[in-house]
Amino acid sequence: MNDNNFITIKNLKKTFCSGSVKVLDGMDLTMGRSDRLVVLGPSGSGKSTLLRCVMGLEEIDAGSIAIDGKEYVSRGSKGTRIDQATQKQVGMVFQSYTLFPHLTILGNLTLAATKSRGMPKKEAETRGLALLRRFGLEAKAKSYPQELSGGQKQRVAIARALMLDPKLMLFDEVTSALDPELVNEVASMISELAQSGMPMMMVTHDMWFARRIASRIIFCADGKIIEDSHPEVFFTNPKTQRARDFLQNVLHEMPPQVEYS
Repeated sequence: MNDNNFITIKNLKKTFCSGSVKVLDGMDLTMGRSDRLVVLGPSGSGKSTLLRCVMGLEEIDAGSIAIDGKEYVSRGSKGTRIDQATQKQVGMVFQSYTLFPHLTILGNLTLAATKSRGMPKKEAETRGLALLRRFGLEAKAKSYPQELSGGQKQRVAIARALMLDPKLMLFDEVTSALDPELVNEVASMISELAQSGMPMMMVTHDMWFARRIASRIIFCADGKIIEDSHPEVFFTNPKTQRARDFLQNVLHEMPPQVEYS
């Protein structure tokens, strides 16, 4: 399998309101195995819908999504077809953490692994503790979500997704609910994941986070990809007036220098 075509999206279409609102309008996209792809764009441009389609959470109107050369999501005569075995290899983290308040942190990590994957409880706990240790949260294993900061909760949510050993990670606005000083915690964790070779696709409104994390920027508007470029190029010399207008509206203060990795 060509690593540059780890994900292949062809002619992806998605509408709402009985077809009157086009959210994804024939989108084509390929993503490499080593990409840290950040999707940017104005509200309503289809960013989060794209991630939800890749996760298999949305019905699509047309097109297909393949992962690692295998068709995963497609549109047939009876509606959207989803290969559930492939779906289990995709992890997604949302902005709202979605942690169970009545379970300990370790319990949150082990629940899906034991219930949906049939992993023995002892094995799940060992794996969960290893992930918490990896991300500096081992001391919180017996704590409950309400005892953690927002940054810690989001790191737990990411660790929980990794419990299922995904091939691909999706992040939807994972820093939007965090105070600015906590964003760096999550950014550092995602950077570590990227360095370990995890392919990832992210949607964010946080330009500092996008510029730090991305190896590639996709800029969307009106359900289409308008620009596809390296973050340094996108943030310093965007190709289109639409992207320039977007950046002028959202960029207030950016770090004077950003290290790309």
